[in-house]
Amino acid sequence: MKWLKRMSSLLLAGSLLTGSLGLGTEVSAAGAYTAVADPSKQYQTMEGWGTSLAWWGKVVGEYSNRDEYVEKMFNANTGLGLNILRYNIGGGDNPSSNILEYRKAVPGYQPSPGVYDWNADANQRYMLQAAKAQGVNVIEAFANSAPYWMTISGGVSGAANGGNNLKPDYYDDFADYLTEVVKHFRDNWGSHSIA
Repeated sequence: MKWLKRMSSLLLAGSLLTGSLGLGTEVSAAGAYTAVADPSKQYQTMEGWGTSLAWWGKVVGEYSNRDEYVEKMFNANTGLGLNILRYNIGGGDNPSSNILEYRKAVPGYQPSPGVYDWNADANQRYMLQAAKAQGVNVIEAFANSAPYWMTISGGVSGAANGGNNLKPDYYDDFADYLTEVVKHFRDNWGSHSIA
């Protein structure tokens, strides 16, 4: 009996939603409503628009015609004029791993505990500097993974079943890693606007 009540309720709800019972539902004709944009009214302010470098910056950053891509993306007069950029602070995968395809294998700056390699990720760094020269004025840093040696799985591609992959004893170290990279960008490469 309960299934009959449920089925009746579902049929009644469906009929009301589709208006098939004819209980005062109205269908408006196409074109019956006109929306008008008033440019004198402003409801929000946008900082601009942009892109994330990450994988494409790593790949295109090694092309011989990479400056053409930079101009098409970031130049306000001859390109799209993007002014916001997200920089991927890579974790750097385990050198013995070959799981990640080339574009996804973003190098990290700390290949082992306490050792920094500031020559890493040259392609993405080049794209960042070239984009700044074209007018990018908002730069944000993000990370997809901690360095492989800080992870539970021993790699930057994630943990089993999508769980947390950062070893609990490396929480502070990972925060220090991100801070050091951003600080190095600011102090040595003139990326004062990186956040």
